[in-house]
Amino acid sequence: MVVPDHPDFLAWVDSIKAFRNRQGILTQLVTTTEMGVNNFAQLKNYIVNAFNNRDLALAAILYLADYGTSGNTITSGTQSNYITDNLFIDMNGNHMRGITKARITARNANELEIMSGRILFSWRLMLLNSALAPFQFPIRQATTTACLIRAKLLTCSS
Repeated sequence: MVVPDHPDFLAWVDSIKAFRNRQGILTQLVTTTEMGVNNFAQLKNYIVNAFNNRDLALAAILYLADYGTSGNTITSGTQSNYITDNLFIDMNGNHMRGITKARITARNANELEIMSGRILFSWRLMLLNSALAPFQFPIRQATTTACLIRAKLLTCSS
């Protein structure tokens, strides 16, 4: 997970990291300050290096910040005049996904609390509900059942 070096961001990303590690999903936190980068080319090189040179290869990346080039933001690439994180996940230049990516586009403590709180709540709910057990794992078959949770009502469809 990549996060700006700010106490509000670090607190929420640490909660997500701890939860994922308890699930058995090895999760590492890196701040933009630790990386020493916040421009696209340097960040892309850092990610490719992590993918190619770690004993346990990078499989997914989460950016916990909105797009930007200064302050509590994380930069991204542009393609056809559109801002996109998709350029970060092509590990060998073949225009195919090499890793999974996600971004929580929070800009401040309030947005962090809303987004991270909802994510953690959903994950905890999945762990408590045996009907959702297949959705606890990061890798699953394409034919899994899609479920929708609304309050205490659970409806599923194939």
